Amino acid sequence: SRKYKKNIVPIKKEMHNKILEEIMDMDVVHYELKNDPDGNEGVIHLGVIAEDAPAEIVDNKREGLELGDYMAFLLVGIKALKEENNALRKKLDVYEERFKEFEASYQKM
Repeated sequence: SRKYKKNIVPIKKEMHNKILEEIMDMDVVHYELKNDPDGNEGVIHLGVIAEDAPAEIVDNKREGLELGDYMAFLLVGIKALKEENNALRKKLDVYEERFKEFEASYQKM
């Protein structure tokens, strides 16, 4: 909520692809917790290693992830992919139109 935040600055579109590259560079791993506090020894988890993750999403000790920051980071990556998808869709639309024109002129021959 804005009620609890200050110095709010939107992520610029120019940063979307940089963040997507950082996401692509992250290794997603399976792991087991050492000394699981819930007693779920042997349970396989899926995630990233804090020491290997971008600074924007880890806690101050670099021992865990800030989940809100992590989700926002991934959301920016999704936006970058959507922007890329939209650009590719526009190119495809142009090629489809050219193909239809070619097909129509070919049928007239």
